[in-house]
Amino acid sequence: LFDGFSDTEGGFAMRRKFTGNLIFCGLMVLVLAGMFACRDRVPDVQWNYSSSQVVREVPSQGDTIDIDIYLDATKSMLGFIANSNSNYNQFLEELETTAGVGWRDADVRFFKFGTRIKEIDRDGYRAAKYRQFYIEPGIFEKTNIDEVLNQTDISRVSVVITDLFQDEGDINSIVQQIKDRCFKQGIQVAILGVKSDFDGWVYDVGPGKPPYQLKTGQNDVDKYRPFYALMFGDPLNIERLFDNLNSRPFVREDNFLVLSRHIINGFKIKAGKSRESRGLNVQATSKDEPENLFKFVLKKENDEGLVEAEIELDRNSRTPDFAADRMELVVYKKTATGTDSVLVNDDLELNSVQRDGDRLQLTLKLELDDPVGKYGYLVYLQAAAIGGLAVPQWVTDFSSANPSRNLDANKTLNLEKFVTDLLRASLAIHQPRIAQMYLSVRKL
Repeated sequence: LFDGFSDTEGGFAMRRKFTGNLIFCGLMVLVLAGMFACRDRVPDVQWNYSSSQVVREVPSQGDTIDIDIYLDATKSMLGFIANSNSNYNQFLEELETTAGVGWRDADVRFFKFGTRIKEIDRDGYRAAKYRQFYIEPGIFEKTNIDEVLNQTDISRVSVVITDLFQDEGDINSIVQQIKDRCFKQGIQVAILGVKSDFDGWVYDVGPGKPPYQLKTGQNDVDKYRPFYALMFGDPLNIERLFDNLNSRPFVREDNFLVLSRHIINGFKIKAGKSRESRGLNVQATSKDEPENLFKFVLKKENDEGLVEAEIELDRNSRTPDFAADRMELVVYKKTATGTDSVLVNDDLELNSVQRDGDRLQLTLKLELDDPVGKYGYLVYLQAAAIGGLAVPQWVTDFSSANPSRNLDANKTLNLEKFVTDLLRASLAIHQPRIAQMYLSVRKL
């Protein structure tokens, strides 16, 4: 290239000038490339992409349990022990066995309660199959479940065995205790209903009404009367306890209710734009980006569009179901230059919801009035604060607002009200989240 140049001063000057031109052109190319790159490469909006607010991260299974078992020792429980081989008697035996040997290291304490609470030893617990256990003066006269809840130790698993014989005022007190001691503290609550043969007096019939006798045949399972195990404590130990008890045929999966902050085991989500949204385009994501991240571009002079999402849920069937027509959005927003997210109300709106089993079809309305730039959204779908969770069918089936000798004789007074109030109290503290997605929106 340089063969035509001599080593004279003029030749050297010409060569230096040519070299300078090459360097200048190279610098200009770099500058222009940098300008275009800066204009195109808008800083990304980063999230940690964790699903822990929706899906519970299950810790490793422990080898120890500290458990307190409280037995209702009032006279309303006597009908459950008339048959020595009743489901009730078998359940108490299985509960003791499970608590004692289901973990490598178990600290088990026993109590009987009614008007007051009394700690008992293992022999005292095993005496619950006999009549004398339920007629002890100073205990058998009244059922004070709220006092039991006030004594429970939140560092231990507590199991309360009772027929829930309470008047309406006592139910309100129980719910308030559970709200304060469990829901506010993040302690899991569970209710197991067990039907048992019964031969005795039913006292929970409502104020001013006389008790009546009830006798069920040992083979007439449909007419069995239920009792309940209320469980409070660590979620993993509660569910492990139930799984061990579940080996008995009268302990049924579909009669177990868990009131948890998490009602979803997992979810899969797909999202795109509505056909009507001509001003909104979908931008492809790379393989190394999260599956629930979706990118969109708002064309020039466009501020809105419709985003469609399909969600497939793996719902925890032990928890209450959510009401699809009452779901809410919680939306957090970041800008490309910002580091903190802010809660927003207007940018995204839940336009429509359709549910088919555990599959949801959503339409979200995006309305972005902000200047040109890049924006990120963390979107939660959650149960509504009012009526967001449904009472399970088994609770309704076990409950009666007016039991009598001739109607609903074997059912529990106001069980449905009790569970409804518990759900309301739980939602007042924490609304379970059902799914989440991340949206990246670039506005041109």
